[in-house]
Parts: sequence; structure tokens; C-alpha cells
Amino acid sequence: MTFSKLQKVAITSTGICLGLSAGLDLLNAPSAHALSSQQLSQAANAIQYIRGKGCRVTTENSAFKIICSTKVVANMVQPELDASQIKLYNSRGKSYARFKVGRNGNQQTTRISNVYYNPRGPLNLKIMPDNVNSRKIQMRGTRNGFQFITSFESSGTEFEVQDKYFGNWCDRCFPDVHWNQGKITANLQLTPNMRLSSNPQIAVNGQWMLRGNLDVIPDQRVNTSLSNSMSTLLSQNAGRVNSLVTGQLNNLARRLPNNIRNNISYSFSNGNISVRVPVR
Repeated sequence: MTFSKLQKVAITSTGICLGLSAGLDLLNAPSAHALSSQQLSQAANAIQYIRGKGCRVTTENSAFKIICSTKVVANMVQPELDASQIKLYNSRGKSYARFKVGRNGNQQTTRISNVYYNPRGPLNLKIMPDNVNSRKIQMRGTRNGFQFITSFESSGTEFEVQDKYFGNWCDRCFPDVHWNQGKITANLQLTPNMRLSSNPQIAVNGQWMLRGNLDVIPDQRVNTSLSNSMSTLLSQNAGRVNSLVTGQLNNLARRLPNNIRNNISYSFSNGNISVRVPVR
């Protein structure tokens, strides 16, 4: 497809400096003949903006195609995750997790399991979070999708311990514990149609120590129990995280002129997300 001299003059008159590759994309776009000079300028700006984010833009029949690595997408989503938080706490002997995802996300509270530990001897312990707040939540891109990482504060008394004393749970009958270097890592795999798996692979790390640095609580037992609870929590919020990802990609796609918003589609393969943007 070629442009008339009048169209070329119109493009030049916009005063926008097009990169050589961006200009070639526009000249080769099958629907370019239907774009006004203003729309051509918009398309050029959009392509330069998208490439500035670290993504590639190609053209195909009546559509643009945006290709971004999961690492790039994770960087775009990170500002939303900076406004996210996980809070662990207990109330009347029951444990809960409160999760807020994104600036505009609603807080969701989920019941999580208490950790029970009954070693040999008279001890029979119930371990519950006591107002534990997450630090920064990070998202990283991987070949299979995303990795969701958050650490927790390690000052003060993080977990309350009760001992079952003569048939009743007794607070202050056993020292409370600190969760040192507490961290949750979740591998969120993407399906080929760009959906986050509802069964994230969770790893919980940290050292559980009594006041005075007494290491008598088995780390692996408590970490495993907590990882099961966090797996349930993240499964319930996978859709919200997926919305943050697609929202950022939509913001790129909608910069292109004449885009058909309802027909934007996604695919995923080998660490790259492709966004097909049909144009009129």
C-alpha cells in the first residue's frame, strides 16, 4: 500500500518526528489509508510510547500487535502493588488474612487456619498472627508467568502463642514468637490465553523464635501451614491480579487510533504476552 503526496505532506505537517521504524510500521499498516493525518500522528506517538515502555509493536491484517515480556509488564503493574497490603491477625482465637490488591481494590478478609503444635510432653500450642503487616509487595516476570513476593515486618511480637492448660487455651502461659525474615513467594503461572492459574505455587520462609531467641518452634511445620493458608488467599485474588495486568496492557492498546476495544485479545508464550488490537 502506498500513500498519496497529499497524505505524505499531511503527515509531515503534524510536526512530529517519527523514528524510522515507527514510520515504516505506519506505512505498512493495512488500514493506514483510513487514518487521517491526526490519527497517523496519534499512531506514531502511540508506537513510540509503547516501545518506550520496552514492548514491541508489529502490524498484521487490520490489526496492531503489541508484544511485551512479563518482566516489562511486571514493572508496569508494580505501582499498583505498591498500594497493596497483606495483614495477618487473630480475633477471639481465630486467624484471618486481609488482602488489598491495587489502589482501588477492596479489602478482602479471609479466615486462615491456626497453627497447632503438640510436641512430646505437656505442651499443646496454638500459634496465631498478632497484627502482622506486609512490607512492599513485588511482582517479577518469569518465563512461565509472574512471581509474587512479599516480606513481613520482623519487629515486635508477630505471633501469639496460647497453651492448652487444663482443657482451656491460656494466653501468657507460653512466650509469644517472632517471625524473623518472614517472606512469601508465589509462582503465578499464565495459561496460553493469558489467565493466571488459580492454583499458585507458594513458598513461605522465615525463622520462628521465642523471646530471647529460643529456637524451639519447628520452622518448616509453621511455614508449611502458613503456605497452605496463603495459597487459598492468593487463589481467591488471582482474578484481581489478572485485572491489574490486563488493565496496563489495555492502556497501551487504547492509545492506538481506531482500535476496536471489545475485540482486543491476549495470548502468552515463553515469557511474552501478545496483545492483538484490531483497528477499523
